[in-house]
Amino acid sequence: MSTRIINAQGIISSEVPTGNLLWVDQVNGVDGLAVRGRLTIPFRTLTAAKAAAQPGDTIMVLPGTYNEKNLLKNGVNWHFFPGAKVDYTQGGSGAIFDTSASTGTGTAVACVISGAGDFNNQTNEVLKLTSSGSVISLRALQLFAQGTCVQVSGTSDDVTLEVQRGITAGTGHGVLVDGGTCIVKAYSLYSSGGSALRSTGGTFDVTAASLFASNEAIAFAGASSTGLAIVRATEITSSANAAVIYSAGSPYPALHIHNARIKSGYNNAAGRSIYFSSTPGTSNTSIKLVSCVLLTTHASAPCIEASSAQVQIQGGAVTNKTGPTAGVVIIPTTTFATNSMFI
Repeated sequence: MSTRIINAQGIISSEVPTGNLLWVDQVNGVDGLAVRGRLTIPFRTLTAAKAAAQPGDTIMVLPGTYNEKNLLKNGVNWHFFPGAKVDYTQGGSGAIFDTSASTGTGTAVACVISGAGDFNNQTNEVLKLTSSGSVISLRALQLFAQGTCVQVSGTSDDVTLEVQRGITAGTGHGVLVDGGTCIVKAYSLYSSGGSALRSTGGTFDVTAASLFASNEAIAFAGASSTGLAIVRATEITSSANAAVIYSAGSPYPALHIHNARIKSGYNNAAGRSIYFSSTPGTSNTSIKLVSCVLLTTHASAPCIEASSAQVQIQGGAVTNKTGPTAGVVIIPTTTFATNSMFI
């Protein structure tokens, strides 16, 4: 049985209880009248809905453009309908979803962010996790940030990202993993000023059609030998640097790349497909390539340059496009010192 009510604005509506759901409608919502668990009396802003939500609730966001940030609250989930966009343009520090002490929750958060949200931060990050122990699952249409787009830094953070289109960064990195575990599935990772994917620690598993950056596409300096670092991609490309730069020190964690065309478009001797800027040592298989093709643009740029690193290639073709070793070299499953074969 429905009950007809008249609110302070004289609008008659049916009271529709929806359990542990809060509704946000930029067109028809009124924060001062909104009621938790009522479809017909929605909030107007995401911030007001978050403040009213309780652990176990899900905030349902209807189509509209919301200029807000700092949306995380422990135990409170979000669902963004197609057409719902968070476009933060008001400046200052802080991410749209943020656990940092100065601009976010300051504590670990567990929640699910689902649907087809379009998230844009014109000044900082979309997702910034610095408080260890967060468990976040985020599904979205696309992510864009003027700085670094996604930062996972907590030592035991557990993050899963599923992005239908791309993860795009301006001056920062597409995805920065400094700790914890990060699983990414996206059409593309792109950065115009940093790396598409950068890691200095933790574990990551990335699946994407392309990783592209004007700087290195992948910069790997992982600090833990126990982490699992896997990239599955069709294209890994840099326009102004080596496509992959490995600079990890002891204890030399491994980076696995599957099924990728790894190319530097940098018309310079530094335009290598893979470059080891550290010396991992011959006893460590630092990079494993599975069914990959390596291409360089400049005649003097080797596909792989390293002083004493180990690379394992399985079922792949390694090519130097225009250099003195032009042509395709088919290499069976083996482990070899790269400096003796490519430089």
